[in-house]
Amino acid sequence: MKSAPVRIERRRLTDQIIEHLITMIAEGRFTPGGKLPPEHLLMKEFGVGRSSLREAVGALSLIGLLNVSPGRGTHVNPSSDEFLAKPLRWGMLMMERDRIHELIEARIALEQTIVGMAAERATEEDIREIRDCHEQMRAAKKSRRKAIQADFSFHIALAKAGHDDALTWLCV
Repeated sequence: MKSAPVRIERRRLTDQIIEHLITMIAEGRFTPGGKLPPEHLLMKEFGVGRSSLREAVGALSLIGLLNVSPGRGTHVNPSSDEFLAKPLRWGMLMMERDRIHELIEARIALEQTIVGMAAERATEEDIREIRDCHEQMRAAKKSRRKAIQADFSFHIALAKAGHDDALTWLCV
């Protein structure tokens, strides 16, 4: 019996650098507002050339995760926690266009499960937290940044109310 051929994917060096930088930020090695090491040190650490590193930094700058200031260096955006808070958003940025609908469907299914579990398991304290977060969302309508953070807090409160750590982790 023949087995199906294994497809080995080559990944662009720039994509690998982007992943490493995102991981370093997510793990706290580079903190929001903090400065990245000089270009030559990052090149040495990653074992890459200047053009690949600059392309990766440029991509992360384009989406707002990094701020590049000639003469001052590269800094992690002070509000980078918004980007890192929703791993599914990263997936959308990096996915092929024709697969985005699958991600949206998965997110809808996940949220339906979370809401169902919260409805069954929420304590009075959980319900108060959800209401507080909902009120923050209503109050934050005029500020996009505050609205995003309030929306994030609301979804986390729902997930926590379901008392399932794995589902809560998926929302973070």
